[in-house]
Amino acid sequence: MKKHKQEDKQHHLDMAMDTTLQLKKELSMMKEKERTLNDKAITLKLTGYQTKKKYGGEFIFPTYYTHPRGYNMTLKVYANGNGNGEGTHIAISIYTYSEREI
Repeated sequence: MKKHKQEDKQHHLDMAMDTTLQLKKELSMMKEKERTLNDKAITLKLTGYQTKKKYGGEFIFPTYYTHPRGYNMTLKVYANGNGNGEGTHIAISIYTYSEREI
């Protein structure tokens, strides 16, 4: 009986170690994926730009997080400018939000 309990403890310890090593590997992979995502540029397509410029329209892109624990942001592009540059420039604005503002 004593031998069985000892073997049982060792078996559970081995299982716990295997699980810990697997979780450590998964965490490492997640961190690498996060680094990769943060290093990528985002390309946004401005479909219908000439129409929006002609009629004073804007592009509003969906909100996104800079990384899992980062800022929540959205991008607005005013095709015909904004403020003093209206009619002569393109205006790009980045808005940051807290979670309760979404």
